[in-house]
Amino acid sequence: MINRSTDCVVFLLTKCRMIGLCMQRTVGTWGLTGLDRLLCFMIVQELQNFTSFVERRVLRDKTWVEWLNKLSNELEPVNSLISQLHAILRSAVCVCNVRFKLM
Repeated sequence: MINRSTDCVVFLLTKCRMIGLCMQRTVGTWGLTGLDRLLCFMIVQELQNFTSFVERRVLRDKTWVEWLNKLSNELEPVNSLISQLHAILRSAVCVCNVRFKLM
């Protein structure tokens, strides 16, 4: 019996290894090291942008702080399942849509 999910994972891993080997041969070790540093820098830059956005827009708004405190209290029992998680997440999505006008 053929397991399609396993075949798909094996196919993707094989493709990723082939791409990695092609990149290794094309750009070499020094090029991959530079690419790694560039990607790390870009990730750090995006995290800094997100952090500054949260500090500027979210943490200075009293309603957001109150809502985040409420959400934190509802998600507090870390050692057990959260009751009515779907309702909490639905309210979070609605609040974000209203506040950021995403949709």
